[in-house]
Amino acid sequence: MHEITHTRDLKHLPDEFCLFSFGANNIENLAKRFFSDPNVAGTKEEVDVIAKHTTPAFLHGYLRTFFGYSKRWRGSVGSLTPTCEKDKGVYGLLTHFKKDPSSAKFFIGDKIANLKALCDVEAVDSGMYRLKHVGNLQGDIFVYAFVGCHKKFPAKGPPSRDYLNAIGKTVSYNFPRSHYIYVPIRYGDNPKITGEYLYHNM
Repeated sequence: MHEITHTRDLKHLPDEFCLFSFGANNIENLAKRFFSDPNVAGTKEEVDVIAKHTTPAFLHGYLRTFFGYSKRWRGSVGSLTPTCEKDKGVYGLLTHFKKDPSSAKFFIGDKIANLKALCDVEAVDSGMYRLKHVGNLQGDIFVYAFVGCHKKFPAKGPPSRDYLNAIGKTVSYNFPRSHYIYVPIRYGDNPKITGEYLYHNM
């Protein structure tokens, strides 16, 4: 299955795949969303599990855009839109998953990961996001990402500073020595950059 539009279909995901995160789902946020209460920080052990099975990555063929509105983030939130420019792409993180076919439970390493909880945070069942196949790794391991439904949920204002800082933290794993991370701002399916943000990488 190349697109998950409802959490009841998560069982159809392949037995091994990767999740590409490009917005607020940095390592710390993934830890609490997979292992704990989404509003409570994960433990050091939980963060370490995510870190051990997550690598910096560059997704070719897509651009980060903004759409919709999040009360939690007080502004529009991140999505992906395809681009035909071969040299363009998005920096983010790849987290490796395995699924137990007999139980349809998902694992990051040896720890059960509540993928449905993250889908609930991303409002998959409400149609705001879908979990979409966006590429393959060597060995035909599928890569999925949460892609927004831009037409159904157009942007209602710019992304907040807090959300842009969360993106900056996600991208900073690709550039640990950089003092600043550049985040271009686009909306919907439009590849035109209409703004920019500089994240101070402490």
